[in-house]
Amino acid sequence: MFRHELAKAETADGTWAFYIGYEEDGCLYLLTPDQYATYAAELDRLFDDGDPEDRATRTQILGNFQRVHTDNANRLTIPEEHAEIAGLSGKIDLVTGDRRSEIWHSDALRRRRADGRQPALDRLADRRGKKTATRSLTTGSAGEGS
Repeated sequence: MFRHELAKAETADGTWAFYIGYEEDGCLYLLTPDQYATYAAELDRLFDDGDPEDRATRTQILGNFQRVHTDNANRLTIPEEHAEIAGLSGKIDLVTGDRRSEIWHSDALRRRRADGRQPALDRLADRRGKKTATRSLTTGSAGEGS
């Protein structure tokens, strides 16, 4: 049912524990406890605890995350505040990845994918070209057929 990373969220009583929160991209982040720890550590690296503005920013971002559990039927209730912020109603989609899972309103995800498809493919092609050129320079190859 769930990707391997999400399976790590299963608790001893058979329910699942997650952290749910958001940033600015219009979806909710669904993190396992391990993913949340990694996310919080990343924010620790980005924001200096000794700087009041950095500390306030980190607190604000982490403060919007809530620990949630599934019920015994493995259903997850999304906190109302989070559902409102992400514009969730009707059909929603769960997009899973290695670093996090995302909960999207289906129409918003469809629009985002349509709008971002070509720019993403262009950027990927550009990055691949740069990596090929870098590899060719470091190996001494002229780049033909490599």
